[in-house]
Amino acid sequence: MKYVAFAAMVIVGIPAIALAATYRARLREWLVSAMVFAAALTGPGPFKINFVSMEAYRGPDRGFEVTLMDLLAVGLAISLLVRDRRRIAWIPWNTFWMFAYLGVAVLSIMDARDPILSWFTVFKLVRSYGLYWCTVNLLRAGVPLSAFWRGFVAAALYVAFVAVKQKYLHHVYRVNSVFDHPNILPLFLNQFLPLLLAVGLAETSVRRALLSLGAACAAILTVVLTFSRAGIALSMLSSLATLWYANRRAPSARVRAATVVAACAMLALGAVTARGVIARFQTAAEESAMARDEFNRAADRMVADHPLGVGVNQFTLVLSKAPEYRRFIEVMAGESQAGVCHHIFRLTLAETGWLGLAVFLVVILRLMARPAWQAMRRRGPDALFFAAMLFGAAALHLQGFLEWGFRVTSIFSVFMICSGLIVGYHDRLRMEEAEAARDPRWAYPPPGAPAQGGAA
Repeated sequence: MKYVAFAAMVIVGIPAIALAATYRARLREWLVSAMVFAAALTGPGPFKINFVSMEAYRGPDRGFEVTLMDLLAVGLAISLLVRDRRRIAWIPWNTFWMFAYLGVAVLSIMDARDPILSWFTVFKLVRSYGLYWCTVNLLRAGVPLSAFWRGFVAAALYVAFVAVKQKYLHHVYRVNSVFDHPNILPLFLNQFLPLLLAVGLAETSVRRALLSLGAACAAILTVVLTFSRAGIALSMLSSLATLWYANRRAPSARVRAATVVAACAMLALGAVTARGVIARFQTAAEESAMARDEFNRAADRMVADHPLGVGVNQFTLVLSKAPEYRRFIEVMAGESQAGVCHHIFRLTLAETGWLGLAVFLVVILRLMARPAWQAMRRRGPDALFFAAMLFGAAALHLQGFLEWGFRVTSIFSVFMICSGLIVGYHDRLRMEEAEAARDPRWAYPPPGAPAQGGAA
């Protein structure tokens, strides 16, 4: 039945999406919101399909996966090709380094024990790049940031609703909401939590500002209910950084009032959940840290033996089958199949070697350097937008020192969309500045008009 639904979506749904997005600007915006929201549907459920599925494998990628989000992106990309060819960036900024990493991933397959597992990841890298390309060019074509913001608001509220239901109706200790594991939720939500908070601070509409602040608080509550220590700490740090930056670089009476509202809401959340959070920090099992250390030592040994890596998405297989690495595992020695190294940088190093890690770092550092520079050189709502995107990326990559979840489809998809927002919005600002320089009537916003919130 799932294959029938997928075929119907490809044959009928994608052309319908493309037609609607081409000829109705308002529908295009709502379809963009749906694409962003669909990231919350990439966990277990009916909104994705795996071809050549190997669900028993414990590595990050277990099949040639296609999600509802991908199908929406294809339809929107077709509309861009039909309607906005002159504004498209055919090779968006940072594409070279993204494809360099793809090339390294393909190269690593040469030494892979089971190449099909690596091709699962290569396929995901290609289709996820489509999300990046689509996001960049939707912004260049004039789709407002509010369309993406709506999708993030809906995703945060939906994930929070499921989490609260699990916690208070089913009494789940560490909620996982719509995903496989509690630790995925902070990685998912923290990427766009600062953006939600930034819109709540800078938005001129009281209704939209309160909605955005409410979604941000819902995201923080969800992260707290996971009892992920790193996730909670990074949620709070990124939120405080956003509040500080807004008052420092985009000060106004509205921002100060919104900061008070946000701070009060965060204090109330802290008061309600403090006892459980403190207990989690005090009683966390030592085995968790020990298992992480064992995986890290196994990863270090792998790259010492294989400077070009053991093959992308091969870590779990190699650790399970090779006695020279299996000997590092003691805490989980009873498991028939090993897990994944809980350190995204060591995992990348073990699977793709030093070259792969170097290219991976170039990709993510360039995508952090651009918003950092824009946040420093600009002021007002646009600067706040770039700062929020920087803080979200920083939260993701800092937690990467303790987690491998960056490679999960939902996390990686949001990362590519957020990266596209950074690049696409920067491109659009430059295009508008160039138009304004030629003719002041093209200035955005027009001279004398109130500044619009960059994040909305």
